[in-house]
Amino acid sequence: MGVKHIQMKTRMFKILLFFGSIIISVSFSEKEKTCVLKGEVIGRDSDAILLFKRSQFPKYKAEIPIKDSTFEYSINFIYPETYELVFKEEFKSGSMKTYLFFTEDGEVHFTLHPREDDSKNVITGGILNAAIKNYQLTLREMFWDEIMLYSDSLTTLYEAGTAMSEAWNILQEKLGKTTGQAARKKILDEQNFLRNTGKAYSPQARRYNAIQDSIMKELKLWEFKYIEENTSLLSYHLFMKDIKRTAKSCCWEPVDASLVRISQQSLNRFSSKFKGHPYKDVISNTLEGLSNIHEGGRFIDFNLPSVYGDNVSLAKTIKSNRFVLLDFWSTWCSPCIKTSKELMPIYEKYKESGFAVLGIAQGNGEYESLLSFIEKENYPWLNLIDRDSKAGIWDKYNILSQGGALFLINSSGKIVAVNPSVDEIQKQLAEFL
Repeated sequence: MGVKHIQMKTRMFKILLFFGSIIISVSFSEKEKTCVLKGEVIGRDSDAILLFKRSQFPKYKAEIPIKDSTFEYSINFIYPETYELVFKEEFKSGSMKTYLFFTEDGEVHFTLHPREDDSKNVITGGILNAAIKNYQLTLREMFWDEIMLYSDSLTTLYEAGTAMSEAWNILQEKLGKTTGQAARKKILDEQNFLRNTGKAYSPQARRYNAIQDSIMKELKLWEFKYIEENTSLLSYHLFMKDIKRTAKSCCWEPVDASLVRISQQSLNRFSSKFKGHPYKDVISNTLEGLSNIHEGGRFIDFNLPSVYGDNVSLAKTIKSNRFVLLDFWSTWCSPCIKTSKELMPIYEKYKESGFAVLGIAQGNGEYESLLSFIEKENYPWLNLIDRDSKAGIWDKYNILSQGGALFLINSSGKIVAVNPSVDEIQKQLAEFL
């Protein structure tokens, strides 16, 4: 990296620190405010745009209609938080561009173009959104332009058929001619080995990938430094996003205790500066989950209302049973619904022997329809509802971008299995009950 490049990065960092010092002065009050979103959509045929609260992504808060290429929506809020907009058709396809903004008292304006022209997009309204724009511009100039340069080079190799190694291509050809499930699995395992050892790609593709990885590592270190040196609402948002990303990537595996300790110190710094901000609870819940929720870890207690309105304590349920299965689910998660149905005969067989199931559903703006769904499915066990995610249970159990999860807990409170199959649950219960 040249001296000029380093000087540019230092200058941009100082600009961001200056912006951060301004944002620190943004005051909080417990008086409710209104943020009015007004948008203009240019050159694309879309009938709706979805609104997400960033701390609860991917569950959207509202579907905003687009009429005559414009949209408008109001958000009532107390503390400024980050939200995102996503075009409905892109969200459904799984390939989407998100538009990040802070709620600010007054209006936030959006001018949104097709994805190929997203450099023309403009989001204005308030000092916090100006900070987001400045931050994103800095990242693009410092890192993303260079990353995309090598990404384009990789695309050229793929188009020319020279991105993959000869060993990979031989296996790919064999896979196309193989029909037996066991034989196909063997080939796929060999391909995974090549991918994990870096031997799946040609020397040139490996070089481009290595450069991209190096730049991404530099980006992450830069962002970490920015969060550590800048106590602003923008860095608070970045810190929350980073913690949730860590929780998502760990897949209910034990994490380094020092990571949790350092993160807790950062949280203390932010929460003392921005007292009352909801990011504190989101991050605290996620850190608690990172520390505890894994096989061999310990359950996190909660009290939630059942569909009958009475409060249910997880700790008391565990104390009065030999095994408790937490069944987190969503109405849109068809695998979750299928698993729940397969669990019903197992529950009926072992419920008198000390086996309990607690269903836990998120009720975000759909409470009545959720009750109707539960009644229709006729679950034989209690279903609890974390209404509007107020209790933060899904954060505590690190179920961030998934429709649900299963946790089998024994009478001592130990998590004996995370996401076990129905057969694994049956085997565990048959052995101990």
